Amino acid sequence: MIARRQTSIKVDAVAWDEAKEIFKEYNLSVTDAINIFLNKVKLIPTPVNNQIFKRIYCALV
Repeated sequence: MIARRQTSIKVDAVAWDEAKEIFKEYNLSVTDAINIFLNKVKLIPTPVNNQIFKRIYCALV
């Protein structure tokens, strides 16, 4: 069995609700989607990861 870690995060309420509806179409919970994201991130080579996150961060700031 995979070990789970409980966490608490603050997210945009509208984005959460919209994403939840999209994930529901694929029979996924928000938790499932976050776990998929986290597992995919670790597969990306570090230099590429750094570029991706830098672009995301700059777009959000």
